[in-house]
Amino acid sequence: MRPSQIGKALGHLWSSSVNSDAVAQLGLEPGETVLDIGAGFGPSALEAAAAVGPAGSVVAVDPSRVMRLVLAVRRTLVGNARQITVLKGSGEDVPLPDRSVDAAISMNVMHHLDNLKLTAAELYRVMHPGGRVLLIDEDFGHEDHSFHADHGSGPHFIDPADMVSALEAAGFVDAGESHEDVGGEISFVIRARKGTE
Repeated sequence: MRPSQIGKALGHLWSSSVNSDAVAQLGLEPGETVLDIGAGFGPSALEAAAAVGPAGSVVAVDPSRVMRLVLAVRRTLVGNARQITVLKGSGEDVPLPDRSVDAAISMNVMHHLDNLKLTAAELYRVMHPGGRVLLIDEDFGHEDHSFHADHGSGPHFIDPADMVSALEAAGFVDAGESHEDVGGEISFVIRARKGTE
């Protein structure tokens, strides 16, 4: 990968219109608690923290020590140190108690998941009744994606239908998939909601 490509990729990981659009789609309310799975450098976590305000909170989970360290420093620099908690974890192992979050988001993480059923079960476990899930993987292999020339066919994606099936089996309702523009980039999108029981 050329230096210009590396810079472009790092910039996208740091902050992008995809993250801001995705967080906006969650319709977050002040005071809510948000889970960011595979938070990386934290662009979605920072957007979510701004949306839920000082009474809300964001739990940013990532298996990478480097990513967690970068986000831990970054949240301090932007003044969100108290709002954003950074923890080691993954989709299959969310280090939170039952019914502790109002919404969950993950960006470009689905293709890293090893166990979709376990991930769906974990999301259901930590979600408050009525909570919502938004999982997005950008389709880097799509000819209209701005990274298409750099990524060619893109990473190996899961079948979105398999993720929807796992969410439904876990108990989520209104689970569905789409292939749509998110923040100007073609993406695979999975949405679901936990019933009010």
